[in-house]
Amino acid sequence: MKAMAERKGGGGEAGAVKGWDVDFEIIVVDDGSPVGTQEIVKQLQHVYGEDRILLRAKAKKLGLGMYL
Repeated sequence: MKAMAERKGGGGEAGAVKGWDVDFEIIVVDDGSPVGTQEIVKQLQHVYGEDRILLRAKAKKLGLGMYL
């Protein structure tokens, strides 16, 4: 999910999943970009729980492909 979309509000992708009648887990990769991903993830963890919203932080911006 894109951190900036979540920051703008409206529930974003995480909010859409919450309405489903399924167990879910979202893994967010922070590639070190300056958009504040870790702060956004912490907010989502507070709402949905740390067991559902997982953060994988990387030291520098290498592109998402490096982490898949």
